Amino acid sequence: MRPGLAYFRRMKRFFVVSALALILLGIAVFAWTLLRPQTSSGGIAVRGGAPLNLQVARILPHYPQKDATWSAERIGGSGESIGAVGCTLCCVGMAFDHFGISGHDPGTLNATLIAKSGYTARGWIRWNSVEEASGGRIRVQVHNAPSHEQIDADLQSGRLVLAKFYLPLGIPHWVLICGKKGDDYLIKDPALSTPGLVRLSTRADLIVATRTLALRE
Repeated sequence: MRPGLAYFRRMKRFFVVSALALILLGIAVFAWTLLRPQTSSGGIAVRGGAPLNLQVARILPHYPQKDATWSAERIGGSGESIGAVGCTLCCVGMAFDHFGISGHDPGTLNATLIAKSGYTARGWIRWNSVEEASGGRIRVQVHNAPSHEQIDADLQSGRLVLAKFYLPLGIPHWVLICGKKGDDYLIKDPALSTPGLVRLSTRADLIVATRTLALRE
């Protein structure tokens, strides 16, 4: 007995629905891949370490990337704008002010770093150029992998820590750790207009890299 027309219609609907389901599944997997936070080896949770209640930088200017004073200025290397990729620059500027090195808002600091070839071709800051821009007063320590113990020890010694995490779509972002409350780090985030400290746990899940900034002894 040959299959009837109704059978072929049912099979057609089955294949159409199956194809649509596969397409939707593919879109969902693709979106999840793009939107999930990207991690790297050595990443640590944003909360952890010794429970502390301290704030290293109590009075600190807030340098948001989107400030009209400097947001349109181009950084060295990639030539992208401070408003788009200047998070590290803004954090360094805030740290300079904390350590008493005034006159280095993001626009001024950017010009200084460009003059010192302080950017890579990709627009990443060269940390030795940060030390030069400070007149040798700041020492930058680059860590091979982040750890809560290192961050806690830095904060307890009055040092500031730049922490890197990933925003949605895998965009790298740097913030300045200025203190800790319990097991949660307190940060200045140049992507936010909020001038006060915010909890790192509200911004990220993993810390993937750190840099320590301190006055040279």
